[in-house]
Amino acid sequence: MSELNSTARFSDRVNDYVLYRPDYPPALLDWLQREQGVDSSWRVADIGAGTGISSKMFLDAGYRVTAVEPNAPMRSAAELWLEAYEDFAAVDGQADATGLDNASVDLVTVAQAFHWFDEQTTRREFARILRPTGLAAIWWNSRRLTGTRFLEGYEALLLKFGTDYVSVAERYAPKVGHPQHEPMLQALRELFDTCEEHGTISFDYDTRIFAGHMV
Repeated sequence: MSELNSTARFSDRVNDYVLYRPDYPPALLDWLQREQGVDSSWRVADIGAGTGISSKMFLDAGYRVTAVEPNAPMRSAAELWLEAYEDFAAVDGQADATGLDNASVDLVTVAQAFHWFDEQTTRREFARILRPTGLAAIWWNSRRLTGTRFLEGYEALLLKFGTDYVSVAERYAPKVGHPQHEPMLQALRELFDTCEEHGTISFDYDTRIFAGHMV
């Protein structure tokens, strides 16, 4: 199996995603509702849902959400985390083979995962599962790389220690047992001690969203 296989590569990082992956700003859903006419009567298909971070944002606002996720550990984590929501379901599917019915959803969402998808086959699948007036929305959290001493130091740390920084748009660090793990942690502790204010630092992100109808 290729190291960059997008379905299996995250299986050993599920706990890290649950604990540390940032969520999305309330302004994102506000914008979809205000500018795109999305409302809680819409049925949402969250494609590449991972551990359910974006699904939860919609569930908390009263939407019905089906999470489509091919990675079994990720999907199980989402099901466990969101089991209290009656309007949540998770299915084993991929962006170009969701397993959902024709014209069965009003809003297709993709958070962070779109760079793994095949554009042409995914476009056809989204057009198939969306109702005629349905909307597709794709967004990313992008970590700022400059602007503060911590952000710039952290970027330099990942360039030095990251295990697949160059080959993947996401920034991944070496896991426990990797020879770079302890040196990376030591460098991170030193960076934190240098930059902290009252025991905290700030990770700054920009959220970018694209939304439109399938043609």
